[in-house]
Amino acid sequence: MKKITFDNLPQAVALLLEKVEKLEDVLYGRQSETKIQEKPMGVKEAAAFLELAVPTIYSKVSRGDLPAYKSGRKLYFDEAMLIKHIKSTRKQVTQEMEIKIERTPLQLPKHQKRKAFRWQG
Repeated sequence: MKKITFDNLPQAVALLLEKVEKLEDVLYGRQSETKIQEKPMGVKEAAAFLELAVPTIYSKVSRGDLPAYKSGRKLYFDEAMLIKHIKSTRKQVTQEMEIKIERTPLQLPKHQKRKAFRWQG
């Protein structure tokens, strides 16, 4: 351990604060933004990242299900956008589906609606 003197106290405190932030990130499960790659990924890298086949990647991009950049004849992907896409397509948990069902009005088929609203005279 390096001896801390009055002259290098500000640097030591800054280093200590940085390490405490990293520990908090680990404890609270936060990912630091520095872990995400800034360079664009190719199709093969994106397929490996998403654990999908390359033809599936092309299919999802052509349907507009997967965000991508195109330069010439090549597709490029941004890791942050892929992570955001994965999080946005999560399935609803059972509790969310039950709330949605409770709020949805009962809809009868068209032929039953007509019978229910016929004038009986």
